[in-house]
Amino acid sequence: MTEILSVFAGLGKTTAAKKYAEVCDLQSSSHRYLGGVNQDYEKIKMNSSLPDNPDWPINYLRAIRGGAMGQYAVILVPSNPDVRNLLQGNDIDFTFVLPEKTDSFRERLRKLYVGRSNNQAMIDAVMGYFDTWSRNPVDYDYRIEVLPEGKYLEDLLLDMRLVKG
Repeated sequence: MTEILSVFAGLGKTTAAKKYAEVCDLQSSSHRYLGGVNQDYEKIKMNSSLPDNPDWPINYLRAIRGGAMGQYAVILVPSNPDVRNLLQGNDIDFTFVLPEKTDSFRERLRKLYVGRSNNQAMIDAVMGYFDTWSRNPVDYDYRIEVLPEGKYLEDLLLDMRLVKG
């Protein structure tokens, strides 16, 4: 069985996928935009200069169901509302992973986004999500996990026994 985690930006999706063969970081921007395939992934997130892919979101759903599911023990997807809605609307179980809401965790993430050259629109949007998204499980129709300050996604994967250290 494949576990799908919809993970807030900057918590370590790419790092976990590089470290564990059973983990897939299924990035959405190369499916969402045309012409983004050979570009630096961090620079194409929320890049309004790239044309939208008319096959979005069906192409991303196909990548999940037809490609990654069954091939990986864990699929990591972005936390964007439209991605979560796509999963939920297609009866795909997932866990939403959010960072603990503290000032220092917020600043750590903001510095990470700037350091990896995310564009300002992406940084502003994600910081807005950090500030406004609830960490209360009763506010969601799916499972959530709140990652404590000082922890990374890998810690959660180990705690959930989805990977072995």
